[in-house]
Amino acid sequence: IGSGLGEVDFYLASKYSPDITNIDRVERLINDANSRNNNESLKGNINFSYKKHDTSLESFENNSFDIVFIFTYK
Repeated sequence: IGSGLGEVDFYLASKYSPDITNIDRVERLINDANSRNNNESLKGNINFSYKKHDTSLESFENNSFDIVFIFTYK
């Protein structure tokens, strides 16, 4: 949550085979990350989603994730 351009995710997906779901409130960052995702050669799968107001996990079923990272800026 708060994935931005997904630098950590691209690193993980280049080395390992994870399924990664990203959510951010900044549409431009998600668009840029999706453009990069289409051009990268990755072992894993990354999904970037724009959510303007709701970045909660309520829309996902229980036990959908093994790990959740939340990035905040102050």
